[in-house]
Amino acid sequence: MCETDNASMKSYYQHLTPNNKTDNSLERRDRVINSDNTMCIRYKTLIGLNYAEILYNSTLADSYRSIITRWRLSCHKLRIETGRYTKPETPRVDRKCIVCLEIEEEFHALFTCKAHMFIRRRFNELLSKNDSVMKLLNPPTILAAENVAKYLKEIQDNMIALKMIQY
Repeated sequence: MCETDNASMKSYYQHLTPNNKTDNSLERRDRVINSDNTMCIRYKTLIGLNYAEILYNSTLADSYRSIITRWRLSCHKLRIETGRYTKPETPRVDRKCIVCLEIEEEFHALFTCKAHMFIRRRFNELLSKNDSVMKLLNPPTILAAENVAKYLKEIQDNMIALKMIQY
């Protein structure tokens, strides 16, 4: 590293304030709140802007934290997401579930898809308390987070078994 790089790095760190992390977080939050970007709008609708304390500041197993986080960030294989990356891009109205022929988005996969009817029956108590994607992906307790993660994993595994998606 050359002398000017060291000097600029030292200058950067000297100008950091004790509230830098908080200020940066608030700045990013404001950008998302005020954005008209379609992914920001979708994120606000699905997840909201509250920090998921249980997911990121608890003893929740990493495997559970990981699967919930992937769904929170739309990092899954539902056609609503994968259709954006086809060449040419698949129009949103054509990103359909191969079982139900409805748009395959999070609410459909988690709450209405016929392919997962038996899974939903096993997780009936969880789903009766969490009747929206936002509620489901923002669990209030570690136990709830564990159940949500198990539910998401079963949905994902079922989609793979039925060849609805491929991993």
